[in-house]
Amino acid sequence: MGDNLIDDLPSLVRTEILGPTNIDRSDAELVASVSQSIFRLNSMQVKAGWGMVPGNTVIVPGIDAVSERSWMLDVDVFSEQPGQPFSTDRVIEETRRGAEHAYAFFRWAVLDEFLRRFGGDV
Repeated sequence: MGDNLIDDLPSLVRTEILGPTNIDRSDAELVASVSQSIFRLNSMQVKAGWGMVPGNTVIVPGIDAVSERSWMLDVDVFSEQPGQPFSTDRVIEETRRGAEHAYAFFRWAVLDEFLRRFGGDV
């Protein structure tokens, strides 16, 4: 493992989400490449975005930019069920299921080495 997180990406995340960050770029530097996908899971949707972000760039509102080029992974889960009456129990259950879906996507996306490197349980 090197000191550069970007160079170590192939050992940290699945190749399916590396995109052009996994291309040998000895003659060129990848400046930016961000992908977004939405998956439907029953009544919920998982929106995931990932990729290379230039320094001082905001991709996700509310998350401050960092000065150096970096790789990001953003996972959101939402439910669209128009016409449903408000129910505290339903909101609690959907929040729990949404958190489970977001974590499942995160665990699919990152490899065990990612968890080891950043202090997670493998």
